[in-house]
Amino acid sequence: MNESILRALMRLFAIVANVNKEGVTTDSRIIVQTYLNQKLNEELVAKYLSLFDQYLEQLNKRKSKGKSGKERKQTSLNSVKVLLICNEINEELQQKDKIVVLV
Repeated sequence: MNESILRALMRLFAIVANVNKEGVTTDSRIIVQTYLNQKLNEELVAKYLSLFDQYLEQLNKRKSKGKSGKERKQTSLNSVKVLLICNEINEELQQKDKIVVLV
């Protein structure tokens, strides 16, 4: 799996994890870590988990600044981002990996 796909997956995972009204749970990070452990060595797992955390932090900063009208706008923006990321991933991943990402 190439770096651009891994970066796209981390963005996608961060957006999905950040949807929860109560905030991001530790379960979200564990799920991402488990996925990465299956695909990468220890050093790369740490690198991409850090990237996942950075994306979450960026999303949380935007979320905390938002007001109710802006929240709807942010939700729409996230939907567009998810669609673009999924299209990018769809072009690159094998069928088996697509199913794992979906689950």
